[in-house]
Amino acid sequence: MRSLFLTTLHTVVVAGVVGIPCTQDQHTRMQEQFSDCRSNFTHQIHNDGKKGKGELLCTVLDGIVNICSKNWKQCHSQQEINSMKDMHTDAFLKHWGEDSSLDLCSIVKRFRLSQRIAESEEAVASCSDEDSRSSMSNFQSCSHRISSTVYSSILELEEEKGVVSELCSGLDKIALECPVHLIID
Repeated sequence: MRSLFLTTLHTVVVAGVVGIPCTQDQHTRMQEQFSDCRSNFTHQIHNDGKKGKGELLCTVLDGIVNICSKNWKQCHSQQEINSMKDMHTDAFLKHWGEDSSLDLCSIVKRFRLSQRIAESEEAVASCSDEDSRSSMSNFQSCSHRISSTVYSSILELEEEKGVVSELCSGLDKIALECPVHLIID
């Protein structure tokens, strides 16, 4: 029984990492589903005048990258999916880049940070122990500063919804502000 469980677990893990091979028909259907989903989001740009253009562009990009991309799991590994998400984000930014409000989108901030980290990893293969300690210390100080602010804010809140919102906001802030301390100039 344990052997069957381990075999099943191994199959699920490998399928999730490597991706499940698709037939040509399955791949075509997956691409059509993605294209339909992407079209539904991009039509919003031209049809929805209620939101501000920048907010709308953020919503559309987030939808394409985080909702439509779920179709890719049918035929692609997580590494391939991440690469395709980056390619779509980059293409979207090139097309709509003149709109400076895109810089405020959390998805764009994360993309640009990941690009800087990737460039840094290419430029610096390794760092000294002192650089490593310093970077980790700076990152920890940044995350501690934000965590402390969030904790103080939460003490004043009474509603669970407000606490959850404050926690999520704090985690987003840590994810956006602190990783730059891990990049060595």
